[in-house]
Amino acid sequence: MIKRRSLPPNITLLNGNTYQVRILRGSQEFSASFSAKDPGALKNAISWRDAKLALLPPPSNSFGSYKSTPLKNKTSWYRVGISRYWSPSSRDSGALYLRFGVNWMDAEGVKRVKSFQVGRQGTFSAEQERHAALTAEAFRDEWEHAQCHGAVFDHERYRNWRTLTLYPFAA
Repeated sequence: MIKRRSLPPNITLLNGNTYQVRILRGSQEFSASFSAKDPGALKNAISWRDAKLALLPPPSNSFGSYKSTPLKNKTSWYRVGISRYWSPSSRDSGALYLRFGVNWMDAEGVKRVKSFQVGRQGTFSAEQERHAALTAEAFRDEWEHAQCHGAVFDHERYRNWRTLTLYPFAA
């Protein structure tokens, strides 16, 4: 008998006698069950899962995903891992500043947020906002690319992002 912890993703063992495969995409669920009494049940469940995943788009929370609408009570922008938000300044009598925050993880596994501040409310142009948004997206793209390919991500190259065009990211 296989322990629950050693099962592949999207597959659970129900009551010790049924392998259930569940895949969610938005509000739609795709599922199938396979009797554990059948010696090839786990292999069949994995095959079914792999075939279904090949037909479906990636989940909306995966690398490179986009949201059609922001999540409720979240400041998410249209791209997973990037937030567009207004934050008050502690030095400027609470004036609001527009920022794009990018969630990422450093080489030691510490969760980080890189902030791309556009400027004080009413003082920046649409082009400045666009530049910050595209730079935030390039930062996230480059980090995801490094994660997927086992490469080292150099976040320091975004230090002077205001004066550089780093999108699309290039080596």
